[in-house]
Amino acid sequence: MNLGLETRNLSQREVIANPDGVGQGDTSIRKVAQRFGVAKSFVQKLISMNKTQGHVQPDSKVEQ
Repeated sequence: MNLGLETRNLSQREVIANPDGVGQGDTSIRKVAQRFGVAKSFVQKLISMNKTQGHVQPDSKVEQ
């Protein structure tokens, strides 16, 4: 089972990318990853996507 980007629904991805405190120094990426049961790299990728693309929608080319 692959628990990558494509398996999280949009609302989950938005919450993970914008948790309270991340970016403000109150919460670390590692703590966010632990809270949501995902990899630290997944949180980093969602935050990066949100900053650069303005959204966290999965790539439409990903096969499910």
